[in-house]
Amino acid sequence: MSPLSTLESKISQVMESLIVYPAKGQAPHSPRKAILPGHLFTHPLELSLIIQAGLPYGLFAHIQERAPLTEKEWSHILDISEKTLSRYAREGPHFRFRRYQSEKILDVAQVTDLGLAFFDTTSAFREWLDTPNFQFRDQKPVDMLADSHGCSLLCDELGRMEHGLFS
Repeated sequence: MSPLSTLESKISQVMESLIVYPAKGQAPHSPRKAILPGHLFTHPLELSLIIQAGLPYGLFAHIQERAPLTEKEWSHILDISEKTLSRYAREGPHFRFRRYQSEKILDVAQVTDLGLAFFDTTSAFREWLDTPNFQFRDQKPVDMLADSHGCSLLCDELGRMEHGLFS
């Protein structure tokens, strides 16, 4: 099996595993259930291979549906216009993002996964994203999603909050 077909198989597995999570409006199986399969963030090599191949639009659409972000915020994070983002959507599930965009999308997905697991509701998580935070020098967490270092800081803070370590 070639490395590319192995990667395609892995991406297919990830996409199939997303089906077990409830769609918007449906009751979750568990209130603290992860949005994305846990193995997506625990196997850095697999994650790296997905980034290198380019994240498929279908996976982005799932992440976009779950994340409490507007089209304008996504276009800012991905450093593209809203019009370009719409064009990518029209290209369909076979479209693949560039590496740097794939990495940003997965960074935001990880923050979203941790945020929704901690806050339980999208609206509570969105409120936290929009509230200036002393820990981040009164910057809004949503403004930190555009780079990997900001996403890492958000993940660290959400992890501390999960363990009751408020700064």
